[in-house]
Amino acid sequence: MDNQKLLALISKFLNGNCSASEEKELTEWMMHDEGVGSWWEEQIGKSPDMMTEKQKQDVLRRINAEIGSRSEKSSVAGPSVRRRRFSRLWRWVAAAAIIALPLLSAWVTYRVLDDSPRQFVVRANRGSQTAVVLPDGSEVMLQASSVLTYDSRYGRGSRDVRLAGKALFDIQRDPSHPFRVNSESMDITVLGTRFSVENYTSEDLVRVVLSRGSVRLDAEDMNLTMRPNECVQYSKKSKTFTKKNVNAEDYFGWSIGMLYFDNQSFVDIMRELEHVYNIHIQYAPKQWSGERFTGNLPARDFRAALDVLGKAGTFKYTVDDSTVYIVKE
Repeated sequence: MDNQKLLALISKFLNGNCSASEEKELTEWMMHDEGVGSWWEEQIGKSPDMMTEKQKQDVLRRINAEIGSRSEKSSVAGPSVRRRRFSRLWRWVAAAAIIALPLLSAWVTYRVLDDSPRQFVVRANRGSQTAVVLPDGSEVMLQASSVLTYDSRYGRGSRDVRLAGKALFDIQRDPSHPFRVNSESMDITVLGTRFSVENYTSEDLVRVVLSRGSVRLDAEDMNLTMRPNECVQYSKKSKTFTKKNVNAEDYFGWSIGMLYFDNQSFVDIMRELEHVYNIHIQYAPKQWSGERFTGNLPARDFRAALDVLGKAGTFKYTVDDSTVYIVKE
């Protein structure tokens, strides 16, 4: 099996999209291909620096131990034993693939590490987005200039992450293991839901928008439970909540290439555009005091976004390298 096809099949397997015939093909490769061990060694060697060399070697040792025992055990075991063995082997393969392959940008799971807690940090740099699949299958999309942190104990007693920035969460339901987004100003607790959080450390407001399920917000001595299609803002300065009804999906458009602003100030919009497009915008904030905007902007092309916004805000702009100069008309 050539590398390109193999990577595509493993990606489909990890995303749960493998057909029965494709999974059988992968299993046959695991059972009979003599180069499987060296293939994994090569892939893990290409992995990003989210693991130490010792951790990478531990992953390889465990995979090779499973592969090394497959023929011995499968030749004498019945079908049910073989199924259990291949299931266990695929669990290790999935964990290693998610770490090693550049197919998925930032998948790290505690199953390939020892029991001592380790911290994992996933970053979306300015001008980029990063997709994360957590060890329980929950999905996170990080907006530009955002950081998600969790450790190797994730999912054992609780599911805790820390966020600085903006993210869209799609969380697997697990009533026995609540999912929490922690920060200095507020904690968010959910069981299984789809919601977004915007919490940049340099900004006063924390914004949470809920699409389905329910979440509880805890800040200081206050708490608030959200229902679907609600937007709650928490002020770090005044320590107050404000809540309004919205169409939640409007707020998630940035994950698919569209920015939505709801009665936001020009200054806030400029700050968001700088994060998203990795540009620097120069303008006179006092000229825009009190002006607010509502609407959609394309998230893939900053010139197209500024063209739309310029018509509404009556300004012209010029671009010099990565700096945008805005002049109010």
